[in-house]
Amino acid sequence: MVLKFVGFLLVLASTTLIGIYLGSKESFRAMDLKEFKKALIILKSEIEYLNSPLLEAMQNISVKVEPPVSQVFMGMSKKMFCSESGDIYTFWQDAVLGNTKKTYLKKEDIGLILDFGKCLGHLDKNLQVNNIRFTIEQIEERVAVLNIESAKSKKMYNSMGILSGLLICIIFI
Repeated sequence: MVLKFVGFLLVLASTTLIGIYLGSKESFRAMDLKEFKKALIILKSEIEYLNSPLLEAMQNISVKVEPPVSQVFMGMSKKMFCSESGDIYTFWQDAVLGNTKKTYLKKEDIGLILDFGKCLGHLDKNLQVNNIRFTIEQIEERVAVLNIESAKSKKMYNSMGILSGLLICIIFI
């Protein structure tokens, strides 16, 4: 009887924790997007005020933001440093696709970040700053939507975790 009770508690606890994790995924995604926004703000200031070369700007950003976003910028700077010639967008694409697997970003978020890289290094200073501002605005919109959706999904997943645990326990009785 005690063993059965312990088993029920373990099932209930595990399904509840799974529900909490699934409900938090959108919050983690919003945090990753906010970190990319922070990186883009730093990049904007590096380009606009410090006139830093792209390689130096990428290295500076990789130190100032948290992983896994910092790994994207570090990967970009390594690819630029090691290669004598090449397309900036290809370096950006390799860095983003190689390092965003560790994030909670979805395909549309990665697409937004990849689209940003298409103009990287090809435009003059003002157009690059405008491209960065535009991307930051899009990220802010996505984060606002995610915050609303996250509140709803957290409640739903938390409830689903508890209820599924209770259902499993009732079935075993």
